[in-house]
Amino acid sequence: MVDHALSLESQLVQEQDAKQRQYVLANTRARWGFVGFGIVLLIAVKVARLVPLSIWFIPAFAVAFAAANYGVRRLAERTTFQPWYAQLNLVVGCLMISAALYAIGPTGHVLYGAYLIAPLQAALYLGRREAWGALGINLAGFGLIAALRGWSWSLYLQESLVLLFACVALVPMLVRIVDRLLAARGVLAHVERGDLRVRTKDRELDEIGYLGVSVNRTTESIADIVRQVQRQGQELAAMAQTLAASAEELQAGSQQISATSQQLSEGTERQRQLIGHGREDSQAASDVAVSLHQRAQVARQLAPDEPARPDGPCGGGRARARPRVAGNRQAGRGDHAHRQPNRPARIERRD
Repeated sequence: MVDHALSLESQLVQEQDAKQRQYVLANTRARWGFVGFGIVLLIAVKVARLVPLSIWFIPAFAVAFAAANYGVRRLAERTTFQPWYAQLNLVVGCLMISAALYAIGPTGHVLYGAYLIAPLQAALYLGRREAWGALGINLAGFGLIAALRGWSWSLYLQESLVLLFACVALVPMLVRIVDRLLAARGVLAHVERGDLRVRTKDRELDEIGYLGVSVNRTTESIADIVRQVQRQGQELAAMAQTLAASAEELQAGSQQISATSQQLSEGTERQRQLIGHGREDSQAASDVAVSLHQRAQVARQLAPDEPARPDGPCGGGRARARPRVAGNRQAGRGDHAHRQPNRPARIERRD
């Protein structure tokens, strides 16, 4: 906060320096016209022979004040501005007016009103102290010319009092106007830096007072807009938190769905494996069934075509013949492929 106040104060000081520089530049620019007007006035006085005037006074006046005006302008333009540049400008203006009044002669004092220009300009551009300083410089120059010309001191006092009263009436008014404008400028500087709490305190009902009222209303409107934006920002932050919570829930649900899908995939894979094993078992069973079927066919082919005799006295021979039949069957499996399919094997019988 202290840094903010210091930067604002330095900004206002820089603006004041810039305004004084502009005052000096504008005054020197306008003084070229005054120099020209003084030259024309002196030539008219010389031609009309109103007062005895040396012919060399006119070019000396022109050269001296043209050089002085040019030097002041160069100082203000080319170097870092110093406060005494404004005082130097006031002195140059006072000397130019005093020289013109001196050249006009005994009646030159009637133009004393020209001494009001510098104090009023100083009150508007420089401030109260500079305005009274300009009045003092002009009264001193006016007194010097009165002494050189031998004017009556009572006349000098009367005209000086007129200048003083005019400045007493006008300088405070101009300074007050400038101060009120500076107060409004200070409020706008605070608003420019983001401080929307400041308000102007000008209660006078004139143009500057209404300007202060407009500044206050504008600042209040900006503050309302900022508060609305902040409130909406808080609402958006709350919505963002809600959306973040919803996103976390959705992420958790997605993870559950992913886990379930993975489990289903694993179950499907196990079922596929079981189905593959079942196919292999079925194939093996089918192979066994084919093998048994072939063996049954072979056994059927090896079976005797004659019916069996009843057991009798020669039954023992039948019993003795069975092992050979079994041996023949086993032997038949080996050479089955070398026999004719429709030719049964011969079995020896013994009575």
